[in-house]
Amino acid sequence: MRIGIGHVLRGFEPTRPLVLGGVKLMDGWGLRGKDDGDVLLLALCDAVLGAAGLGGRGDHMGEDPLPSAVLLSEVRVKAQARGFHIENVDACIYAERLDVLPHRALMEERVAELLGIDPKAVNVKTDQAGGLGPVGEAKAVAAQAVVLLREDVA
Repeated sequence: MRIGIGHVLRGFEPTRPLVLGGVKLMDGWGLRGKDDGDVLLLALCDAVLGAAGLGGRGDHMGEDPLPSAVLLSEVRVKAQARGFHIENVDACIYAERLDVLPHRALMEERVAELLGIDPKAVNVKTDQAGGLGPVGEAKAVAAQAVVLLREDVA
C-alpha cells in the first residue's frame, strides 16, 4: 500500500465557470490557472502521482493544459501501468461562503468514474478557514486530497 497527498490553492477568476470535482457549480467566479482550475481534481492528480512515485502534475503536463478530468484519467492509467490501483480517496475542499455540500454526491460519483473505483471509496468533505488567509477572506478555494494505492500482486 502507498499513500499520496495533493494540495492546490487557486484564486478566483470572474470570467470563468466554477468547476469542482468535475462538476460545474456556477457560471462566473471560476478559478485561475492555465487549466480549468478544478482544485479538487488537480489535488487528486498530485496525490495519485505522488503515491505511485511519479512526481507531480508539472512532470506530466504538456504545453497545452488538459482539462482536469482528462489529466486525472491519464494519471490513473500511468499509476496502473506501474502496477497500482486506487483503493480509496479522501478529500476536502476549503471554501469560504461557497456552498459545496449540495454538489458533494455528484462530485464523489464523478471522481469515482474518473478513477475507475466504487463511489463508496470516494469521500469529499468541505471546510471553511474561519477568516484566515486567502481562503478565509473568500479570495481563493483550496483542496487537499489523500489517496491510498494498492500494489498489484503478481
